Amino acid sequence: MKKILLALLVVSSSSAFAAVPDATYTINTQLYSIDGGSKHLVSSISEIVNNDGKENPSFSSREVLVKGLKLKEEIVRKSTVVKGDKVDILNYSGTATHVRGVKTSDDGKWQSGDIQTLSFNDKMDLRKDKNAYSSSFNVDGKKYLLEMNVNKIDYIANLNPDQKVKMEDFVYLKSSQEKGEGCSTDGMASKDKNGDIVKCSDGVWK
Repeated sequence: MKKILLALLVVSSSSAFAAVPDATYTINTQLYSIDGGSKHLVSSISEIVNNDGKENPSFSSREVLVKGLKLKEEIVRKSTVVKGDKVDILNYSGTATHVRGVKTSDDGKWQSGDIQTLSFNDKMDLRKDKNAYSSSFNVDGKKYLLEMNVNKIDYIANLNPDQKVKMEDFVYLKSSQEKGEGCSTDGMASKDKNGDIVKCSDGVWK
């Protein structure tokens, strides 16, 4: 009886250890509509997620100019990263709005158009040798593409967008963002393709 109890304790301890989070990921997502083989940006969003299985809700919106009208396209996304035996697994779902077929009068006022709500969900293995991931889906006969750039960074325990981090050395920002694209949390910092610092302000990289 003592041997059986000891075996159960060892299995229980091993399972608990396997669930302990040890990695943080930056996830930069762009949602595109596909028209005639060309990609057109609908929305973009950035997230920071630990592999602790906790849901990370994010929201981003951007203003688009369509035929003289200022309209908003938005994306809401929920992500979790689960620690696996060999690789971590990303689960995500969300909705986005996309403005299509807008018609205006001669004086630039709204006449007609379609503000479409898109829903998506998927999961994927996060491989050590891969950073770029994509997933496509169709809504009412139109094709959409999700492109994600996922980078594993040093683990941030008790991840909180409002926490303060003190650094005694240099900070290397691995991910890059384009000015004007949407972002989820004001105050985040990144760099553009030229290496210049950009920050998230009012839901937009500036």
